[in-house]
Amino acid sequence: MGARLRVFLTRDQDKTLLNLRTADAPQKVKDRAEMIRLNAHGWYVEKIAAHFNWTPQTVREVLHKWEKLGLEGLWEVHNVLNLTLRTLVRDFQEINYSKKRTTETRQRGLGGFPHERLPRRERREKK
Repeated sequence: MGARLRVFLTRDQDKTLLNLRTADAPQKVKDRAEMIRLNAHGWYVEKIAAHFNWTPQTVREVLHKWEKLGLEGLWEVHNVLNLTLRTLVRDFQEINYSKKRTTETRQRGLGGFPHERLPRRERREKK
């Protein structure tokens, strides 16, 4: 088993994290701030995880991010950008797929709208 993970806060840092409770911030950010404060006040990772109903690994990640990035580590800016990028890529793929299917159906004379369809006789002749 590894060494106990413990963060140390200055009074200013502790006060800043405490003030986040009433700030206009996402609930996850407030929870992360409270996790850091509880760890600094002597709570073990497992106890914090049980208190917030999160996994101990998640609590460790929060504490490591705090040590590495400080206050900025509480927010998930990179995840928001990643999510936006994934959404854009998925939407782009859906649009391309839709255009491709529309083009294929039009080439076969089976357009999606009744006015785009060829009469049955012409469809048979086209094949």
